[in-house]
Amino acid sequence: MHLVGAGVPVDNDKAVKLLTQGCDGGDLKSCTDLGALHLSGTGVPANGPVAATYFKAACERGWPSACHYLAVQHLLGNGVERDMAKAIALNESACKGGVAAACGHIGGVYKLGYGVEPDLERSLHYRTLACDGGELFSCALLGAALRNGTGLPADPQRAADILINACRGNEPTACFELGQMVANGNAPTALGTDPDGMYQRAMEIALPPCQAGDSNACMVAKDILRVSGTEEQFQTFCSDLGPAVSKGCNEGVFTACVDLIQLHTEGCGVPNTPEAVEVARRQACALGVQLWCTP
Repeated sequence: MHLVGAGVPVDNDKAVKLLTQGCDGGDLKSCTDLGALHLSGTGVPANGPVAATYFKAACERGWPSACHYLAVQHLLGNGVERDMAKAIALNESACKGGVAAACGHIGGVYKLGYGVEPDLERSLHYRTLACDGGELFSCALLGAALRNGTGLPADPQRAADILINACRGNEPTACFELGQMVANGNAPTALGTDPDGMYQRAMEIALPPCQAGDSNACMVAKDILRVSGTEEQFQTFCSDLGPAVSKGCNEGVFTACVDLIQLHTEGCGVPNTPEAVEVARRQACALGVQLWCTP
């Protein structure tokens, strides 16, 4: 409560003290929350290894969200050794324990082949589990797969049902995918024939987090402008996005390298040449993204 000011003044020091008391008394949620504070540097100095000790203790005693936090640390090598096998095993445990985000993470790992062999069927299995658990980004990706018939039989009605629910939950990718369904003429008639309303809704949701530095939201905003904006609007947006994503890739962020491949392909703020695409592919591969290790 002191962390967010719920009925009491915001007081990080008091929050840390209370969580420490709770964790010492065996409350696993307190241990997990305390680990999250150490990971983010909220109320205490940021310290990945210390965070990992709290997550590991709570995970080993059966707290699923702690397992997910620790899995992400191993996925990124943040405060612990980068260990994909351990990250997947921890996320498996968290997913079975009902942490939808953990299911979604596993789906993403298998889609890209990040440290494992790419496996679209397995990826969609975990995306389905995540969506069923309420993780709306996974719902958006599952809906897109059903819309396009990618890895699953095409099912426009089921795709629309999933995407509408996720869009109502303010997931911009879902709203964008609904717009694409309408634009391509394979949407249920109830959605009408004009995709602009869906694109506008997607942009309203995506732009604030993009402006706050959320790269996923920026990639969605880029896609919206690509299909519904002018060339000038698209290129103006890309003039900031392309260099920022390229910088992230050069700093070793594997998701940035994956996004950079797409930006080079589209000529979004970076050169649209086969040579540039190949460099980005090699960077992604070198960081463990197996999907881009094949010609």
